[in-house]
Amino acid sequence: STDIARDRIAGVLSQWLGANVVVGGEPELMLIPKLRVMLPDVHAENPALDLTATIDRIEADLDILALLQGRIESTRFLLRRPVVQVSAEKLGQSFALPLTDGGAATSGTPAAAARMMTIHDGMLTLTRETGPAENFDGVDAAMSWPGPEGAASLSGALRWREQEIELRASVTDTASLLGATAGNFSATLASSAFRASFAGTVSGGSNMLADGALSVTAPNLRRVLDWIGQDPGPGATLGAVSLEGTARVGNGGLVLSPAAIELDGNAAEGAIALTWNGTVPSIKGTLASDNLDLTGYVSELMHASRDRDPDAITLPSDALAATDVDLQLSAQRIHVGATQIGPTAMSLLVQNGNMAMELGEAMVYGGLVTARLSGSAPPPSPDAASGLSLRLETRAKGLDLGALPLADWPVYPTAGKADITLDAGGTGTTLAGLLATLAGNLSITATDPVLTGMDLANLIEAFSGGDPVKGQGSTTFETGVASATIDKGVLTVTELSAAGPTVLLRAGGRASLEDFSVSLNGVTRRQPAGDTPGRELPFLVRGPLLAPQFLPDLNKVLETAPATLAN
Repeated sequence: STDIARDRIAGVLSQWLGANVVVGGEPELMLIPKLRVMLPDVHAENPALDLTATIDRIEADLDILALLQGRIESTRFLLRRPVVQVSAEKLGQSFALPLTDGGAATSGTPAAAARMMTIHDGMLTLTRETGPAENFDGVDAAMSWPGPEGAASLSGALRWREQEIELRASVTDTASLLGATAGNFSATLASSAFRASFAGTVSGGSNMLADGALSVTAPNLRRVLDWIGQDPGPGATLGAVSLEGTARVGNGGLVLSPAAIELDGNAAEGAIALTWNGTVPSIKGTLASDNLDLTGYVSELMHASRDRDPDAITLPSDALAATDVDLQLSAQRIHVGATQIGPTAMSLLVQNGNMAMELGEAMVYGGLVTARLSGSAPPPSPDAASGLSLRLETRAKGLDLGALPLADWPVYPTAGKADITLDAGGTGTTLAGLLATLAGNLSITATDPVLTGMDLANLIEAFSGGDPVKGQGSTTFETGVASATIDKGVLTVTELSAAGPTVLLRAGGRASLEDFSVSLNGVTRRQPAGDTPGRELPFLVRGPLLAPQFLPDLNKVLETAPATLAN
């Protein structure tokens, strides 16, 4: 009876799909070349998973020997054009593998014949409680499942976001998925954008566990990020990437130890743990590297900042609540262009919308630098418009002023040591908003600084005599001090002074951190020496903060100069 076959096959499919299966059309029977029952207009539903499925037709091949013994057993299912919709959050929570035949639900008798399910031209839609649904189309797959023991395999292909993906997996003994024993397991997921593979052992039961070698490679990480909807923009970095290690995968977690990561030629080793069964996913790890070249990343970041309005740069406050992070990073050498940084230890902690990034004692420009960047984001709320709060605390001791990358300045230091302290913070939804609310303090103490590009002792004679050559050269100081306060994005210089054997210098003024401009007024005084009297020359500092211009203050000169000089 085809009705009996229909009900029996529908029951087996209910086990396979983990859903209630109803056949809407009349079954058809084919005897040649195989004994086959065709069920049109099939519907499946599982409220626990928010799963619904419509299948144009299911074709079931029957086992003739079992049929002669009075049993209806299917050796192969073919699902034509199935359209499945399921909740991404609930998927897997109540899914049960068909470890026995269709009658196992009542008799517990293992299946004697191998079984296979084939899908042709299917579509899968993963719905989410928040965010858009994800569609997978062009699904073609074949799954061989012998029952409670024996080798099983899965192979297939699908299309996601216009990208073809192939999947292959196999296990030597399905009994290992019940925890009775451990079986060899391998899986490969590949597309033109990336390739991931795993080879090892698997054991099941109440806690599924897999141990083996994991490898993930991609010829271009930027292309992968763009594909999954995280467009990082154009650039030459974020190229070839690889992740390899000994992996342990359990319920809701992955541990890689040891792990090796390489990106753009930068390599690091250590251990990484990923967890995704909590309120938010988390990542923990410790990584160490011999050499890191960050030149390309810093260059692209600065280029992007120059080309974008600060009002258009949104601060990623949502990212602090999207995941938990606990990373410890270290490097023996870090390169940023011509700058080389010695042994460095860093840590990053993100939890419950709060962040703390700390830099241990790093040798930079001949000195030791420590820094802490902390941040917090308000809880998600329609009324939460305060944005991201950030605070930077930096201490630098014994910096070599001659090693600083300031050679583009018309006047720049070429020698001396300096200690620097910066403590500042602000709040905003954009970079412009953060800079506009910035508040804090800055202090600099220098010992034996030498300024190249201007001889302040002879600058007055150079100016009054019209001979600029006399003002060229360098100026040596014994001490230098700078203090400033930051309020609402404006840096006010409360003290700027330097003293040397031939010249004294004092200045004050303001610098804007919103448009990165500087405006200082000062006086340089040549010390009297023998018959040479002391003289003063007022000066101005104007222009961009990173390339200021040093100019005589002509108005002050005319106010204070003798008549002969004024003329």
